[in-house]
Amino acid sequence: MEFLDDFDAIGQLIAGLKELVFISQGVLKPFLDKYYASLALIAQYTAPIFTIAAGSYAIYQKYHFAERNMPKRIEEFLAREDKRLTDSRSAVFSAAATPGPALEFAGPIFTAREIGAAAQRMGYGKFRRADGAVKKASRQVNRKTKELGDQLRTWDAKRIEFKKRRASTKILQGALAAARAEKRRQNGLDVRRARLAALGHFENAFELDPGDLRALEHAGHQRVRLGEHGAAIEDFQQLAELAESVGDRYRQARALRFKGEIQEFKTPPVPGAANMTYSAAIDSMPMERGEERAELWEMRGRVQEQLNFYTAAQQSYSNAEQLYDKAGGKFSKAGIDRVKSALHRLNDGGGPQPNTESKGSI
Repeated sequence: MEFLDDFDAIGQLIAGLKELVFISQGVLKPFLDKYYASLALIAQYTAPIFTIAAGSYAIYQKYHFAERNMPKRIEEFLAREDKRLTDSRSAVFSAAATPGPALEFAGPIFTAREIGAAAQRMGYGKFRRADGAVKKASRQVNRKTKELGDQLRTWDAKRIEFKKRRASTKILQGALAAARAEKRRQNGLDVRRARLAALGHFENAFELDPGDLRALEHAGHQRVRLGEHGAAIEDFQQLAELAESVGDRYRQARALRFKGEIQEFKTPPVPGAANMTYSAAIDSMPMERGEERAELWEMRGRVQEQLNFYTAAQQSYSNAEQLYDKAGGKFSKAGIDRVKSALHRLNDGGGPQPNTESKGSI
């Protein structure tokens, strides 16, 4: 900095001397005429130095200005995109249908209606335009990430924020692709390509932001719908372990629930393994999640019935009925109807119980 200040001072001195020479031409002209050759020689060697110094100072000023304003430019960009992207994952998660007793196995997780409504709430427009809008947002984030890549080498926190926003766009794209697959299925068209695209987006989102376990859950659901049951079980087992490692018992219980459902319905089914997995899910599910605990007890009763564990199944269905009744609401009423039907079926045709009753708190 000191040498730059010196160059600036020298420049001001030269400007002052020029003005002095201009004003005092009559006084200095004889002196300049006499020593012109010497002064010309000095100027010949010093001019390049002053030119280089001036150029270096201009470059320094430009760099300093850019460096000083970089955080501001980053914040301005983040502010423009943050409003839509910050809550996008929660919006997609809320729009997703949860597999369970009320939904057929491998039924649609994302529908055009729900995702289209979520996209409109986030300002992406209607369903047909939302896909293009989200892709545009993804391209903008990727372009900005590339443009600022060199400048963000020492801005680790900012890089993490950009990666999370890129992950958000991937989750949105995955949800749109899954909803598109469902529309194609309803129209009797091939859905594999759309489902593979959805899976790819969810996997990319998890790679970009491994801390968001919802992306891994979405990926597991897509594997189920692609018929990749073994890989889906691995995804949900990984999800359960990651959730346990961070103390997220609710996410852990959900992962075990989905793993158990695959074990129950895959070909060939393994109801014994599903029974144990549902039991572990019940143990992990927080007590305040009454309706979801009810669904787990119902699902466990279902596999116990398949195993001919009739007494245990009756106890599981009874636990489910109590929790559904306590939770109330439209979905709980439908659940009560299902478990009452199951209990009626067992009471009419159930055989002897070969093992112990269900254990665990409802």
